[in-house]
Amino acid sequence: MKPLTTNCEDASDKPIDYSYLPELLGHLLGLAHLAITQLCTEVMEPLQLTPKQFVAMEFISKNPCVSQKNIAENIGTAPAVMVGILDYLSKRGLLKRKRSPHDRREYYVRLTPKGIDMLVEIRRLAFQVENLYQEKTGLTDEERETILPILRKITNR
Repeated sequence: MKPLTTNCEDASDKPIDYSYLPELLGHLLGLAHLAITQLCTEVMEPLQLTPKQFVAMEFISKNPCVSQKNIAENIGTAPAVMVGILDYLSKRGLLKRKRSPHDRREYYVRLTPKGIDMLVEIRRLAFQVENLYQEKTGLTDEERETILPILRKITNR
């Protein structure tokens, strides 16, 4: 391993050395996640939804009366974060929570008519994000169709 240089005058002229990082699946997935999350945040901004909020709404739409815990587990969010997401969506009138009759600690969630109406625009923007990301990365349709099954496999989806 080369010692680190202390002379920084010429550093801006040198190509970036990523070391072994491009060989790390987790690192590359993290970078891809960051890029698409930033893009999604920008595209969803007119609806005032974050990526996790829109994913939660879509999940709830297909799984009505699902528990908060189940939503968090299935969309990859900590339960404490899920509470904040659902609080925000509830305050906007996009969903309703109902306490479980069997367990006072558990709440079931469903979209309101207002939330259901917003799904059309959410879905349109979600596919816009996909198209913009594909354009931005230069990913071909064939490459996208190759990577999707791999990502489904590693995420159990």
